[in-house]
Amino acid sequence: MKQTTIKETAKSAAKSLILFTLVVISIICLMAGLEEDGSDWWFAVLVGSKVISVGAFWASIRLYDRWSKTDKWLMAYDRECKKTDEAPNPMYHAKKEAR
Repeated sequence: MKQTTIKETAKSAAKSLILFTLVVISIICLMAGLEEDGSDWWFAVLVGSKVISVGAFWASIRLYDRWSKTDKWLMAYDRECKKTDEAPNPMYHAKKEAR
């Protein structure tokens, strides 16, 4: 098994942090509301925050698609998600069948 270097680990951590930051920005901008200050620019501020939200979410999806093919941490995450999809929680299915 090949040892990962500190540089590769730092790159993986930075990529994960960038994706996390983009998703958090998109959620915050999506939930942003307006304060009643009587501004004439309320519509531009409202639409602008939603545009930033959509842009950050789109960027996070594009970057995840690109980086998940080359980054070891993201490949491991994909692999674990696929394992979970193939073998769902047996306790959940047992409860469903008992009804």
